[in-house]
Amino acid sequence: MPELSAERANTFIWADLACPDLPAAQRFYGELFGWSAETSPDPAAGGYGFFQKQGETVAGYGPAQPGQPTAWSVYVGTEDAEATVQKVQAAGGTVVVPPFDVLDQGRTAVCHDPEGAFFGLWQPIRMAGTDVSGKPGTICWHELQTRDWRGAVRFYPQVFGWDHHEGSYGDGVYVEWKRGESNVGGCFPMPAGVPAEVPPYWLIYVAVSDCDASSGRVSELGGQVMVQPTDIPDTGRFALFQDPQGAACAMLQLKQ
Repeated sequence: MPELSAERANTFIWADLACPDLPAAQRFYGELFGWSAETSPDPAAGGYGFFQKQGETVAGYGPAQPGQPTAWSVYVGTEDAEATVQKVQAAGGTVVVPPFDVLDQGRTAVCHDPEGAFFGLWQPIRMAGTDVSGKPGTICWHELQTRDWRGAVRFYPQVFGWDHHEGSYGDGVYVEWKRGESNVGGCFPMPAGVPAEVPPYWLIYVAVSDCDASSGRVSELGGQVMVQPTDIPDTGRFALFQDPQGAACAMLQLKQ
């Protein structure tokens, strides 16, 4: 039975996709990132499954529930889901789904921050999270897109103990979440041109070897590139896209 290591506590350890057409999602991400898909044969799992890259688990997928948008969800590892949701509430967030057991795999909860960005918690029992990250075809970064980055800087450190570093990107600010000396993720003010009905959200980045080539495949596979390949100084090259069912995702070609 896995235990949550000290290095992974209060860091992102899982992400999954909820969508109405799972076979279509499997085809799209399989062609784009080289992921294979393995759906749990247990009827109690409700069609939940796992994306894998060369035999290593990189993310999950499952059918969207009634009223649930097609979207990627992110999960932060915790040693005690009940204690963490209490911190969420104390910091001004909301517990949308209280902690509950997911079969014998772990314990989860769904919360949102004071502005409304959703995130999950994962307390491992048998499923420890992703097998690998950072390599091409695996998740390498998590970023909060928000209209209130100052509020985020107040909220997330209270819940997860993160530090933060305020830098710049273009004409605005970019926040790096840190846990000790390690980077946990980022926070970027939502551009002014984004429609008001678009809520704040956590965005996943998948590492790729060639951002231009991979982004070119998005349209061929039925998705839509929202931000064309763009250089990030000292980091690499990224693009933002929506898959054919509308879930937002990003890709990143790292310099190193």
